[in-house]
Amino acid sequence: MNNHKIGIVVSLAIALAVYPGGALYAKKPRQTAPPAAGNTAATNPQDPGGHSAKGFAAAKSRDYETAIGEFTKAIEAEPGDAKNYFNRGTAYRGANKLTEALADFSKAIEIDPKNAAAYIARGDVFLAQTKRSRSPPTT
Repeated sequence: MNNHKIGIVVSLAIALAVYPGGALYAKKPRQTAPPAAGNTAATNPQDPGGHSAKGFAAAKSRDYETAIGEFTKAIEAEPGDAKNYFNRGTAYRGANKLTEALADFSKAIEIDPKNAAAYIARGDVFLAQTKRSRSPPTT
């Protein structure tokens, strides 16, 4: 079995071990008070929630480069939050930047080892890299 297949199997096995059922989520929502009026990325550049919201909107419209930029700002404002790395990894995956996506999913797992969705996403990237390496070269 090659390294990519091993990585996929291990990632999925760990995901099932730490999260044995139910719906998968990147992270449970925080139980915090809603932001004060006007506390968005435009008025407060250090507001990770505002950047995440902009990143989600950009990703939804498939503007992955903008999404990556916004999630990067959220990471800079709150570097210890695994969901920011997961979200940026998802945007990298959408932009077909597999190496960067793999790094972000791995960082999300490092921060939150119980993040089953990150294990699954990382396994998906391993699989995509394997398929890419086996595909015939285009001329």
